[in-house]
Amino acid sequence: MAAPELAEVRARLGLAEQLDALYESDRALDVLNPVLASRPAAPCGAFARAQSLAGMIHDRLGRRAPAVAAYRAALAAVPAGDPDRVGSLVRARLDRAPDARLGEAYRLSLEGWRALERSALAEAAAALGRSLELNASDPVTRYRLGRLYLARGEAARARTEFERTLAARPPAPPVFLAAAYLEAARVAEHEGDRARAIEMYRAAIAVRGAEPRSREAARAALARLRAEPDRTPPAAGEPSW
Repeated sequence: MAAPELAEVRARLGLAEQLDALYESDRALDVLNPVLASRPAAPCGAFARAQSLAGMIHDRLGRRAPAVAAYRAALAAVPAGDPDRVGSLVRARLDRAPDARLGEAYRLSLEGWRALERSALAEAAAALGRSLELNASDPVTRYRLGRLYLARGEAARARTEFERTLAARPPAPPVFLAAAYLEAARVAEHEGDRARAIEMYRAAIAVRGAEPRSREAARAALARLRAEPDRTPPAAGEPSW
């Protein structure tokens, strides 16, 4: 494999950081690996930054040994002046090991999500269930479990998990918060609760930091509902006209 060009190195570093922030850490490593393999000399400090990021991703996935190896490689590659301030960050992470239980929960949650993407529903259920045993308060895993229930046709159970995602404190990351509003709205619409669906679609649109596709889907659904006549049956004692 040819060494990545300078622009590609920058793009891969940025994309890896973005994927990790989106809880797609396995794919972040896939994007990062060509940079780690090529040891680029430019831009200045890129290899140290790549190793530092790899260490953080391994730590997040509960893999302490490769994380430590990556941190040490980052320190060895820090250029004069350390323009990206990698050294202090890496030293702090070397001195403070993360919670192994949370790392395992994160890895299992991601494993379950990948299984769901392959429609391996039993495998997804097992991994997500083990993840929640280790970290029951994780709203990202709750959202993923809700999506699993949708895939199994269990809308009521899915709604419960999306509501748990929305109620989580601290709040779910914006991407998952908006996605949970969107899915909760779809379930409400499927159940005939038009008012609740509209409320949830509006909430999805209002989340700052949401993925554009979640907002676009919510806007499209909201426009469709507004264009359709309200077929909600009147409450007892109210006129039907």
